[in-house]
Amino acid sequence: MKPVLIVRMISARLVKAGASVALALAGIVCLVVSAAGCGHAARTTAEYRTDTRSLLHTRERSLAACYAGLLATDPAAEGRVRVRFAIAKETGTVTEPQVEPAGTTAPPELQQCVLRALDGLELAPPDRVSAEATFVWIFQRPPPPRPKL
Repeated sequence: MKPVLIVRMISARLVKAGASVALALAGIVCLVVSAAGCGHAARTTAEYRTDTRSLLHTRERSLAACYAGLLATDPAAEGRVRVRFAIAKETGTVTEPQVEPAGTTAPPELQQCVLRALDGLELAPPDRVSAEATFVWIFQRPPPPRPKL
């Protein structure tokens, strides 16, 4: 059975032209969008959330493989990894990824897997605004096989 990998959102806020508006989102990512700049795409908060989720999804296979490898040596390994990162407006590059200890329960090996998975990611095309995002990856062991009747 495959390990289970779930990604969830914590909360979200939109910051625009000095005004702050709290949002209740049913999405995956928490974004804080900064003041607009020149050139590049102009995503809405919802588009930024969707595009960031899609970008992170490209690393799901490597995260699942990393988790499966850890389960081979530690069958009880599971937990949450909460990571905060920025997306640069000029390049779309994911920068400054940091594990947030307060929301993290997974072993250090899984925390490092998530940080490595974010390395080199770029949101294309870049946006006129930078963003900060918080994602939570939940690693769970597969359920036990059902008994055959």
